[in-house]
Amino acid sequence: MVNKFFPNLNPVYIFVKIVSTNEAYSTLSDLTNQLNKLKEDIRIVLDQISSLNPDSISNHLTLAKSFLTVNDDNETSWITNHHPLTGHSLHSHLIIEYERLREIILAEVIRLRHELDQNEPSSPYDLQQELIDLRLRKRYLSLLSNFPHKLTSRSSLNEIRQTYEQLTASLRAQARDKLNRLWDQLDVPNNQRIIPKTKDNEDDYLAINDEINRLEIYVESIRPVLTKIQKREWYKKEMVEFEKHAADPARLRGSSTQLLKEERFRI
Repeated sequence: MVNKFFPNLNPVYIFVKIVSTNEAYSTLSDLTNQLNKLKEDIRIVLDQISSLNPDSISNHLTLAKSFLTVNDDNETSWITNHHPLTGHSLHSHLIIEYERLREIILAEVIRLRHELDQNEPSSPYDLQQELIDLRLRKRYLSLLSNFPHKLTSRSSLNEIRQTYEQLTASLRAQARDKLNRLWDQLDVPNNQRIIPKTKDNEDDYLAINDEINRLEIYVESIRPVLTKIQKREWYKKEMVEFEKHAADPARLRGSSTQLLKEERFRI
């Protein structure tokens, strides 16, 4: 066959060139598929870590999330910035991180099971959800320790929660009042005065107390600033009263004590 575009080009060379080009495309396609598979594996481990601890933070987690954005345009830049890290090494680090996190959670779950006399649930079960339930069970029972009740550590979580709701009604009211006073002290806008809620409690005493503790720590950290603000507000109030009296000419016919007081306030 004669190449009508390049009549002097050897047909064997053309054939070899075509084969080489096809092999290159095939290799590139394989690499792309491997990259996509690796991204999916990393995404799965990231989701597993997040399911155990949504607030987990580490350099490998950050780098893994950036690796998921690698494409033809930024691949060279990513490799240059993070050499000698690769997707495979990131995946290995994430697996180790997931296993370590799971061991920590499992250790706490086993300790709480023993402390609260709980049996291991039948498989399959959600380890993170079991940890949440055990922590709630312990906290509710601790809050109820000063109340008369017939609960045991083996009572159902729903029964414990309902008993807690009944016996702590007055405490929740006191907590709401305390939270409102803190909001007033900090001048929190009305649209931000949100009573903490959970899945099972419209007005949760546990969450309210957490918010109170957070705000009390914050108030103490800005105590000097709050003192200055309160002092400024006092001066503003006194200034309004001063201007009101100073505009009244009848004060000149009154006691000299009032005039002396005005003079001191001006100073």
